[in-house]
Amino acid sequence: MIANVVLLLITGFVQFIGLIAVLSGISLAEPLMEYLGAIRAGEPWVIGELGLRFAKVAGPCFIGGFMVIGMQFFWRNHRMPERREKQFPLEPWRWNPQWNTNRIRLNSRVLYAVLAFFWGFFAFIVLPVGVYLASIKLKTGIYTFIGVFGLILFVISKTSWQNRRWNRSELIMGTMPGVIGGPFRAIVILPEVFPPDAQFRVQLKCIRRETLSSDGDESIRTNTETLWHTEAVIGRQVAAETPGTTAIPVSFAIPYDCRPSDFHMSGVRTERVSIDWVLVVKLRSDTDFREAAFPVPVFRTGASSETFRLDDEAIRPFLAKTNAEAILDRMGLRRERRIDGSEQFSFAMRPPGILRGVVFLVVICLSAIVASFVWLTSPVSYLAALLPAAMLLASAWGLFEILFWSSTMIIAPNEVTIENGYSGFLSTVSFLRSTGTQFANG
Repeated sequence: MIANVVLLLITGFVQFIGLIAVLSGISLAEPLMEYLGAIRAGEPWVIGELGLRFAKVAGPCFIGGFMVIGMQFFWRNHRMPERREKQFPLEPWRWNPQWNTNRIRLNSRVLYAVLAFFWGFFAFIVLPVGVYLASIKLKTGIYTFIGVFGLILFVISKTSWQNRRWNRSELIMGTMPGVIGGPFRAIVILPEVFPPDAQFRVQLKCIRRETLSSDGDESIRTNTETLWHTEAVIGRQVAAETPGTTAIPVSFAIPYDCRPSDFHMSGVRTERVSIDWVLVVKLRSDTDFREAAFPVPVFRTGASSETFRLDDEAIRPFLAKTNAEAILDRMGLRRERRIDGSEQFSFAMRPPGILRGVVFLVVICLSAIVASFVWLTSPVSYLAALLPAAMLLASAWGLFEILFWSSTMIIAPNEVTIENGYSGFLSTVSFLRSTGTQFANG
């Protein structure tokens, strides 16, 4: 009760500050309107002055409005689980509104709200203030910063937009909740049609998140650890009830010693430890990075059993056939049969996608360094080249390893020989298979 009162006071105070910010921004609207009126009347104007006056109005209104609305949503989402806990004291999986039924639907409202905030921050603060500062000095450097900021926002927004369809995916729980020492069964509905032979990688994870903040210390850190996970590759779909969708069956056994979905407050420090279960579905592809991640309820119930064994007869027909050669190929391994009957496994870090990405990063870093020395005239401004220089060194070293590092393992009937290192400087180690004794080193 006391904690809720304190939280309510903090929420109200933040909203009060936000309201003051909005009113202060509105109070500065008159000089902006006068300046716009002078421009319409044909008087000379300066774009930097216009940007500063616009930022004085739009910035406080935007930040203050987000504070008021954001705190309102925060308070509502904080109170809802408490009300449901009183309503369903013996069914903790129903405390989360998403878990109240056997259908869990994804949405992108939080992501879109965050993107809207940053785009508003860019349009109402960064851009007009940047235009004003550029009218004073360091025009090229400031406009470069604005361009990079906008480009990063555009790339993030484009990636989110490409994944928007998967963010409307739905999970129909066959067991509500998932049972520790029991089964987890569900049907994933993706709002997109895929070929019948498409394969999907499905992962069920138990993740421990710990957030720590010391008393009197403003620093906060979060530790994330995957306590348990399992994976299956689904190669056959079930009939979808809704046109334009794909239905994927899911079935796992959850060990009895796993921890249930929960969180608690404890310790002298302000410590929050949460156990989250997540079901992740993605295409089995090295180039398509879209995924649907469902927060799912997993609890210990009366049906939990230490001796539970999953009957996989129902899911077995939907599992993809294992292709050892394809797995080795994805790992970058090449397997060859030698004339003497031994097997040779060769590995080199040369995936085309990673290689292109590293080369692109090297080019970008070089361009940023050259731009710093060509366009920025102040000696202090050369500090802007330090970050791209550090990234260039790291990228160049990564490119060097990709191009010249390799490893080979030769498995003979009686011995194993391993060669690894950089081209021209390979080291060799040999072991007896029967005893594991090292007998050669070069």
